[in-house]
Amino acid sequence: MTALCIRAFATIAIMCLLTLIPQTPVRADDQSPTDKQIETLMQWWSGEFDNFLQVATESGGVFADREYTPHFRLHGIHRLVDAPLFGAHVMYAAEYKNDDPTTIHSARLQVLRIDTATQAIRLSFIPLRDPKSFMSNTETLEPNLEKLTSLTEADVIRFNPDCDVLLRMHGQAFAGAMATTSCKRGPELYFEYALNISVDGYEFREQARRVSDNSVGWEQAPGSNFTNFEMRRSRPTDSKSH
Repeated sequence: MTALCIRAFATIAIMCLLTLIPQTPVRADDQSPTDKQIETLMQWWSGEFDNFLQVATESGGVFADREYTPHFRLHGIHRLVDAPLFGAHVMYAAEYKNDDPTTIHSARLQVLRIDTATQAIRLSFIPLRDPKSFMSNTETLEPNLEKLTSLTEADVIRFNPDCDVLLRMHGQAFAGAMATTSCKRGPELYFEYALNISVDGYEFREQARRVSDNSVGWEQAPGSNFTNFEMRRSRPTDSKSH
């Protein structure tokens, strides 16, 4: 009995000591990206988004006349699509400017995959050459899902892989950017792009700098001081609000 008691007390003592050792929690930042993370990102990024509140604030209030500066207004839709040529995780995204669906700001595929070399989710933007031919409704920019399944390389524009965005999960958001100075279009400019995606929406900013002296050569939102477009999940009335 004495030996059994000693062993029991020893076991209890060891267990107590273990509870005193600080445990390092496993954070999203510490995990390698997984297909499950990509699925979560795609769910968060699916739907309709708008920066109506941002534009209203910058214009002086909800009832003020819209000024569309420094951030112009964007309304966009993001849909999950089946486009086998481009991989297992593909989205369609289209945006129009300043309440005018005929002014298409962008229409592209967003292709996601795990990049084992960087331990990140690699996002490739692939613009459509003739976006309207792949839309079921040119007023809402909704995609023709059936036509997108038969997309070919001739239907898209490929950017240099250096222009891809590397995303990682940080807490309750995915955040990332292009690698600094890596995305060059021509000999004079390199692009900077940053993106943050959460369950409530996404934010992005983009500009280009001159290779010669690192000065700003182009801004997506001139005068914004490289601040984000704040795209929030859209309410049904947002796309019609003025």
